[in-house]
Amino acid sequence: MFAVSPLGPRWHRWLLVALVVCLLQGCKDNLYSNLSEQDANQMLALLLNHGVDAEKQGSSSDTISLKVEKAQFAYAVELLKQNGYPRQQFSTVEDLFPQDGLVATQLRKRHVLFMRCRRRWQKL
Repeated sequence: MFAVSPLGPRWHRWLLVALVVCLLQGCKDNLYSNLSEQDANQMLALLLNHGVDAEKQGSSSDTISLKVEKAQFAYAVELLKQNGYPRQQFSTVEDLFPQDGLVATQLRKRHVLFMRCRRRWQKL
């Protein structure tokens, strides 16, 4: 007779390990994504202080997300909502005018100059 290891053939062990990893990864849902580093840290601290099993994922500041256990998802959303999270994002001048200033082209500069002159003439 052949000797069989207690865990079966080698591929069974890898299958078991892969299954356990998949089950452990599937226990958490994305709560919020595309957060700033500061908001993500503050939200994570709030959740952990209230006993919510949460984690922060992502390395760059544009792709930070928070994950929580599925069973605590509703509680986490309500807790963050009561504390004013996620914070409202406001557009900055750089977002509205992506080039080097408020006036981007020569044509726009002429238009602004024309409108200023027109307003002055109307006042006279």
